[in-house]
Amino acid sequence: MPIFLPPTVTRAPNEWLRSWAVFELLVPKLGERTRHVAGDVSDGSGRVSSPLVAIDEANRSVVTRSGRVYRLVGGPGLGLEGEYVWRNWLSGSDARDVQDVTAEIHVAGVRVGGEGRVSSPVAKVDGAGRCVVTSTGRVYRLIGAPGLQGDACYVWNRWLWKWNAKVLSDAAPALVHSFEQGETSNGDAAS
Repeated sequence: MPIFLPPTVTRAPNEWLRSWAVFELLVPKLGERTRHVAGDVSDGSGRVSSPLVAIDEANRSVVTRSGRVYRLVGGPGLGLEGEYVWRNWLSGSDARDVQDVTAEIHVAGVRVGGEGRVSSPVAKVDGAGRCVVTSTGRVYRLIGAPGLQGDACYVWNRWLWKWNAKVLSDAAPALVHSFEQGETSNGDAAS
């Protein structure tokens, strides 16, 4: 995937940013700790902002040193494009002491931090009870439609990044089928 410069602030002074996260770091050539927002802009490409100078929690937006305003859409959690650009930006910026500070950002309508969880490996699926049992014995009852949203999406993406993990397949369709059948599996996890 190519990495390219964003349009100038005069051409695009306002951008919508979805699947976002905020990081604090030290870039030696800037000489100070700065915060940057990363995510996916409206055209689907990834973006890393210049240093943030203001956070407008009520309007769900951030203002960058360059003067661009990013409106934060939905909950936090980097998507594939944002993650790709973020990693490339980091490798080319000589950034040090990188910290994910997304949980410190409180924008209207979004509770950031603490609600998402990545379980231990699933050992058993109980279709009748709409539950999964992990290898450690913890039972999770699954409610609502499958999919990642808000904090869960954020936590999942951070977990994948931290462990450099790759998703081999999406087990959600198999779980939904199991729940629709109302059957208890033979003890094997959905695959």
